[in-house]
Amino acid sequence: CRKEAELILDRLILNTREASDVALVQWGRTLRSWREEILAYHDWRVTNGYTEGVHTKIKLLKRISYGFRNRGVYVRKMLLAFLPLAWLVSSPHFLT
Repeated sequence: CRKEAELILDRLILNTREASDVALVQWGRTLRSWREEILAYHDWRVTNGYTEGVHTKIKLLKRISYGFRNRGVYVRKMLLAFLPLAWLVSSPHFLT
């Protein structure tokens, strides 16, 4: 599977070099610089998407919670954001 991905990626990079659109040429350079990382996915089938999503959610909650004076409220808000909804429904005492 990696061999096939290498062929496709290399062909794509080669085609973007000759593109008339500057954005495509730049994208091709980005693909070339991240080539090994992109191909590593085809070895392991693992990404850091979950980690990136958690980081984005924490940043969003920090922006929403700006100005909170009580650290405990902030921590509870973070915990609530990451708990599954089914768990919250079955444990209403956690919310109080």
